[in-house]
Amino acid sequence: GGTTGNESATSAWPIGGEVWAVSQLDHIGARRIDVDFGRTPIAFEGLFDQIAQSVREQNRLLTPVGIPIVVGDVVIFRTPIDVSAVALRTGKLLWSSSVTDATLAWVIRNLPGALPTYLRDKLCHDQLCGNLSSDGTYVFAIEEADARFRPQRPRPGARGGAEGNMPPAPTNKLVAYDVGTGRMAWEVGGSRGTPPADLSGAFFLGPPTPYLGKLYCLAEMKDELRLVCLGPDGASVRLEWSQPLVTLNPFAWARRQSGIIPAIMDGVAICPTAGGSTVAFD
Repeated sequence: GGTTGNESATSAWPIGGEVWAVSQLDHIGARRIDVDFGRTPIAFEGLFDQIAQSVREQNRLLTPVGIPIVVGDVVIFRTPIDVSAVALRTGKLLWSSSVTDATLAWVIRNLPGALPTYLRDKLCHDQLCGNLSSDGTYVFAIEEADARFRPQRPRPGARGGAEGNMPPAPTNKLVAYDVGTGRMAWEVGGSRGTPPADLSGAFFLGPPTPYLGKLYCLAEMKDELRLVCLGPDGASVRLEWSQPLVTLNPFAWARRQSGIIPAIMDGVAICPTAGGSTVAFD
């Protein structure tokens, strides 16, 4: 019940009628990614209408998984292409993040037929990218996480054999955006060798929980689920420590879309594993 994902709150019903409404598509027009394939441009609005119609014909619900957060007088949420913020009182667009979805552009160029599937997956199943958290100064998001839609590449260093044909271990990035401006403050993670090196090669399973000046998140590292503690390091963050929790199945894709976040109280971190168990760490 809060921006950190770690507060308690009493249950309550909404009061009054709608003040304003903003679609996840409303602000895409300002940064349009319609692509001309030589015939007609493909617009997001038309694609989502097709997706919604297909779901209705199957008598199923089209339920977005992204959860907006409120920081002061700013509402921040994920769109299909970026992280955006609007004014709490009016719904007016304040900023959109400079980091956009590179995988979406890759799918449009290389797998246009998979575009409806990708967009539906992004909006209705991908809790990892849909979840955000904040410490009041920065909003934290996961970027570059759509490994299932990336081309299969041989692992470096392997020639032939089964390992040489395996796709690379998935990675992603934890990014901090300034709440007031949307400018990227720092990013960590990414492919192996990306600085800072001790966080490269990690797959973050959700945004961090801020607690007493530190950031705590769950990450996949070398087929282990680890509780990771990040501390401030000038304009970025550094790895303070990481604690192995459980060994993971490297092929469990559903876990990598679950967006799991640790809850912390009285010095105890409660860590979901997205695998049928929960681990508490003191």
